Amino acid sequence: MFLSIFIPVYNGSKYIKKLLESFSAQTCQNFEVVFIDDCSTDNSYEIINEFINLQPNKSQYRLYKTEENLGSGHYHLKLLPQYLNGKYYFSCSQDDFLAEDFVEKLYKKSLEKDYDIILTNLCIYKNGEIKYLGKNYLEKINSNDITQKELFKLSLDWKVSVAG
Repeated sequence: MFLSIFIPVYNGSKYIKKLLESFSAQTCQNFEVVFIDDCSTDNSYEIINEFINLQPNKSQYRLYKTEENLGSGHYHLKLLPQYLNGKYYFSCSQDDFLAEDFVEKLYKKSLEKDYDIILTNLCIYKNGEIKYLGKNYLEKINSNDITQKELFKLSLDWKVSVAG
């Protein structure tokens, strides 16, 4: 398995369908998705479960529900090692969605070298307009290898997400 995608979910029924559709549209299907529903009080769990049941490769998707609400998504990180099988890990939110070639581009990049981390560009799509958030740091390090120490330094002033 190339990529494990982790999604903590809490009351995401308003947005999660767009994310689910973006998984179906991927040009490279070498990924798994692990959802952890954090005791949603809406029908998020049912929407995800229905989506999984409609997929030709149901084993590509897994849905878990916490027994009690854990709060913010980063609290779920301690659960991940037992659930993820991919060489690389990616986390997104229930209101995100992925470009249809997202996994394919990551996969091709990973074939160039045995990278520890592959940085991606994040954008906000609102009212038909796209705003790229990571463009500046990506341009700075786009064609260069970067050490973990340098990456950590970039995270100190939020040029790179700490979660990245």
